Amino acid sequence: MPPLVSVIIPNYNHASYLKERIVSVLSQTYTNTEVIILDDASNDSSVSVIGDFIYHPRISKIILNNKNSGSTFLQWMIGMKETQGDYVWIAESDDYSDPLFLNRCMEKLESDQTLTLAFCDTVPVDKEGRPLLNRKNQSSSGKYNAIDDKFFYNWFFLNDPFRILNASSCVFRKSLVDSVILQECSKFKFAGDKFFWLNLLSRNPLFYYIDEPLNYQRYHNSTTRARRGILSEYQRSQELSIIYDNYRNQHLPLDKPAYREIGKRIVATNLYGIFLFKPPNLVKMFKGMAMVGMDLNYYKKLLKTILTVKTH
Repeated sequence: MPPLVSVIIPNYNHASYLKERIVSVLSQTYTNTEVIILDDASNDSSVSVIGDFIYHPRISKIILNNKNSGSTFLQWMIGMKETQGDYVWIAESDDYSDPLFLNRCMEKLESDQTLTLAFCDTVPVDKEGRPLLNRKNQSSSGKYNAIDDKFFYNWFFLNDPFRILNASSCVFRKSLVDSVILQECSKFKFAGDKFFWLNLLSRNPLFYYIDEPLNYQRYHNSTTRARRGILSEYQRSQELSIIYDNYRNQHLPLDKPAYREIGKRIVATNLYGIFLFKPPNLVKMFKGMAMVGMDLNYYKKLLKTILTVKTH
């Protein structure tokens, strides 16, 4: 029998998309799966949608929170604790997938035990499922080394579109997940996935990219990435600063563009914090400004963003 894949579907207020997500998971041609659905105290009809699948033989567990946890990454951790499979797929509740997605990923992972994960090309779609224009990466299907190929450097500092766009596009080997990292990840609200992939692949760097559009990522106004406001921007910058510190501590490639981007996040975190009446860390802030240099356009853009989000 092929290895078991544990599928985690963390949901919050995605009733409009949840049935399509669950059906796309249950319609995979790779059928040795267990499905764990978590609802984080949704106030829409999500629980009713989930109820329609309660007796499906591959739905192994349904967890309904009485109180919202405030973080999808905490739901990742709770779901991971319930998994029985050798592999994990976190299928975000507003996305959907091609029926061949799991089969393609598992073909690669099972044929090469040195691989940590496999991920595919992602198609961004609107709330109706219509494809959106995007910067498609130019990478070909194949095996990559996250360290030697500078995967995170190119993603974080050069804005390379070759990246893991979201968890729905990826299947990973559960035995390689560090429980301490997963616990740290659960404290994030916005960038926990970046933190997770960085730590997973910096320790076990081999992965396979499948240049096929098998994952469909939904863009709509109720996604976490759509949140605006001074507090959300502060938290985003703060989380990215933590990730960049983690990147530096692992002695991954650094040069002038990387230091500039790290400096920008340090400056932004402190300036956003000032508008939230949080005392700045002046030493770190001036270090960040030294990394950025005399980039007046950056400071103008940052100030404009602060003034714009402050009014929302």
